[in-house]
Amino acid sequence: MRGKWSVANLNDLVAERSSRILSLGDFGAITEFFSPLLYLRSKNRLSQEDRVRKFLEGLHPELRDRVLQRLQYCYLRTILMILCLERHGIRGTLCPQVLQQLFA
Repeated sequence: MRGKWSVANLNDLVAERSSRILSLGDFGAITEFFSPLLYLRSKNRLSQEDRVRKFLEGLHPELRDRVLQRLQYCYLRTILMILCLERHGIRGTLCPQVLQQLFA
């Protein structure tokens, strides 16, 4: 489907694809979510939370669990690094390249 999308169309797509997207290697299938998500965002029909939720629902449950675990791990690493930097008096204006190297 091209052009106009509805939330119902997106729900159908999510239900159809969720059992087929087993790994990030199935990226072609993942990109099918981009058009409806972008369209619905441009029309203010989905909140940011709903867009993320629909995207994750479109993944196979095992892949979804792995993605969520990785996001939680990265989030916790970021929080711990910020706390460590603040503890040592480093605040605010570290450039993204330095932060990227710190978290690598």
